[in-house]
This record gives sequence, structure tokens and C-alpha cells, in this order.
Amino acid sequence: MVRGRGWGDSFSVRKPDPRHLLGTIAMAQGNPHRAVMTGDHHNDMATAIGAHVPAIFARWGYGRPEMEAGATVGADSISEVAHLANELVPA
Repeated sequence: MVRGRGWGDSFSVRKPDPRHLLGTIAMAQGNPHRAVMTGDHHNDMATAIGAHVPAIFARWGYGRPEMEAGATVGADSISEVAHLANELVPA
């Protein structure tokens, strides 16, 4: 976290700017071509779209149903995420 900023402000940009997600993937030493975004807000879906990363909408989260627009797929529970992620980014 950058000193003097609040939680979630590790980058100079915020979602839905795709650099936020791409920076997070880079910090985790990941590969955007092997990543999947899971979120419950339209900003999460817009971030994934901008980063060209598949998006799983968390239907169990706080977001309203219309916020699923743009998601690659939706999940009704967290237990579905691993299976969906494996389908979106096969081994």
C-alpha cells in the first residue's frame, strides 16, 4: 500500500481502469493471459473487459443483477468459481 493513501489505493489508478487489475496481476507475478477477474460490481466487470481478462460475476455479492452485464459468466456461489475459472482458462 502506498503510504498516506487508504486501503485499496496501491496504484495511482482505480477500477475500472484496467491498469489496476493488470498491476495487481503483475504484483502477484501472474500472467494476464492466465488470469480471471471475479467481482460483484459493474466496475469489476468493466476492469476485466478493459484488461482483456475473463470476468466471473459473483451473484452472491453486493452488486445488483444488472451489474452482471459484460461478465463472461456468472456464479451463484463461491464454490462455482474454481470450476468456472478452469473452464475459462484451461490448464
